Amino acid sequence: MAQYKPDHAGVAEWAQSQEMLDLLMERAEDGKRAAEAASGRWPDYQASFQTGSGTAPVGRRHETRAAALLINTHPSAGRIEWNHNIMNNAVAAIESGGG
Repeated sequence: MAQYKPDHAGVAEWAQSQEMLDLLMERAEDGKRAAEAASGRWPDYQASFQTGSGTAPVGRRHETRAAALLINTHPSAGRIEWNHNIMNNAVAAIESGGG
């Protein structure tokens, strides 16, 4: 019978690695392209999508992991999203691994 012994330290290290950050940033760029394609009616909004990187807190031990961000800085971003759900296209592209 096979036994599994989890390597929590190894998983935590991998979650904070440059390799993970690179993968997450690729996905954020996929989402950005999809959101831009879906927002063609509003050129200023379309041009306001940005990606960035950082860390996100996880677990109870105050650990962090790599994180990628996709944001829109347009002043009307909230209203446009509320009415047209542009970021739904971004989420679908991120989850599928391509735009």
